Amino acid sequence: MADNKTLRSILAVIGGGILYAVLNWVPLAGPVAAGLATGYSVGGGFGRGFKHAVYASSAGAVLVAYVLSSYGILDSAALTAPMFLFVTWILIVWNLVGVFLAGVAGGFGAVGKDIRSLIPRNLAKIFVRRSNDGVDYSICPGCGQGNVSSAQTCIGCGRNLK
Repeated sequence: MADNKTLRSILAVIGGGILYAVLNWVPLAGPVAAGLATGYSVGGGFGRGFKHAVYASSAGAVLVAYVLSSYGILDSAALTAPMFLFVTWILIVWNLVGVFLAGVAGGFGAVGKDIRSLIPRNLAKIFVRRSNDGVDYSICPGCGQGNVSSAQTCIGCGRNLK
């Protein structure tokens, strides 16, 4: 049976591929969003996020080509030869750029997920707020929930605050 990390990787690639196929039509932002989501899902550093986002976006590009060909949009008989070459060329270039952008964004998404775990717990004590009622609140480093400063655990995620 697959472990949790492997299962998360598989689901991230499948979900990222579907997301890429849907968002691929939004110039630049679509592949970047799909890559960020995939990278954030897998975590584990820039290289791992890049690799998984490239896998996901490649699968998404194949899904786009399959959908277009199944509806006859890439049918060479329906298009003139120059138009067929133009459409095919645009799809290839568009998806190569999209796969690269998704990969880079996936790397940053994975790093972004890991940054939260690098913040020292004592740093959260800097983020103490005083509310209008005069009570001091601190921000949980795990989930960002405001807690009364005297609280032992976070009311949002249960993390130990002391």
